[in-house]
Parts: sequence; C-alpha cells; structure tokens
Amino acid sequence: MKLKSFIEISTYGLKPIFLKNTNPILATIILTDYCNLTCKHCAVNNINKIIHPYEDIKEEMLKLYDEGVRILFFCGGETLLWKDKGKSAKDLIREAKEIGFELVNIVTNETIDLDIKEADIIHAVEQIYTFQYIDKTWSIAQNNPWPDKIKLY
Repeated sequence: MKLKSFIEISTYGLKPIFLKNTNPILATIILTDYCNLTCKHCAVNNINKIIHPYEDIKEEMLKLYDEGVRILFFCGGETLLWKDKGKSAKDLIREAKEIGFELVNIVTNETIDLDIKEADIIHAVEQIYTFQYIDKTWSIAQNNPWPDKIKLY
C-alpha cells in the first residue's frame, strides 16, 4: 500500500471518532452468484444464477464513491466468472481504481487464472479454512505488514 493511500484511509478511520462522521469506508459489490464449485458450506453459490450488468455495477461504484467509500471488495459466487458486454472483473478493478478507490479487493476460489495485477488484494478462499491457511495468512502479515499487494491463498 502506498503511504498516501494509507494516510487517506487512516483519516477516514479517524473521522467517526473525532468528527462523528458515520459515512461508510468499505463496501462490497457482488458481481454474480455463479460459481464453478459446489462447496457444501457455501451459502451464496448458484442460488439465482445472476450476472449483474456492467452498467449497474458501474453505477453502484460511482454511488459508493460519492458516499465516501474508499475500500471496495468484489465478491461472488466466483467473481472471475463475471463477464458482461466484453468486460471482465479485471476491467471493473481498473475502473474502480480510475474512479478513485484507494484499495480494490477481489475474492476468488483460486480455480481460475489469478493474473490480476489490477487488484490491490486478492483473497483466495479455500474450500475449508485450515490451520495451514491461517499460518500462511499470519506469516504474510508478519513478514511484510505493508506490502504493495497481498495475495491470501
């Protein structure tokens, strides 16, 4: 994370304390509930089989930014399955950065190519959370607490 982004996000975190500002700083947009897996513990995959249109997602990003959100998560089903009118999740990440979001995160099950240089954080969800997963996450945080990009896997 760049120092400028860290400072800006920190000021957003302090506003509720000192200025009683209750605007959100973090939001999630669900791109689709389509998923290429059928994990027993998952409550969101393939329920309605919806792929939200690009225009709706772009409108939501602009609205969230205007409300003060600066950290954006894209979630799904499997977010990397989302495509609409020639656009992909990578395009949405680029557009979110152009709008001005400080951190753009994508949550994935890591079964599709993870070459997503556009994202600040890639959170790859394993089918079962294990001590090995927790150890990997903890070691990332201990070895490099402020990396430019984080990949949780």
